[in-house]
Amino acid sequence: MPVERDALCDVYGYLKAKLMLVDPIASSLASAASVRQEYLSSFLQLGLGLPSLTPELGTIVSGFAGPNYAEILVMRDNADQTRNGFHVHMAQDADGVWRISGM
Repeated sequence: MPVERDALCDVYGYLKAKLMLVDPIASSLASAASVRQEYLSSFLQLGLGLPSLTPELGTIVSGFAGPNYAEILVMRDNADQTRNGFHVHMAQDADGVWRISGM
């Protein structure tokens, strides 16, 4: 389980790192093939604004993983002293690599 947890965290970290580098194509590679074009289109529209997404993504606080599906809970602190959270759904592609299937 620790290996899978690390893999899930790595995918999320990869996404955040590539957004900071303003690399929409590499950022989209964190997404499953079935949704990659949708994410790529959004990233391309944001252009140089990609780094502004990173703080919005927040920090992983918990999650669970099954044989080929996982979900992580991400929280972020807001300027008004409130918190928001959302789930990131992940699945293994045909090649066995974990990727984001929805946020």
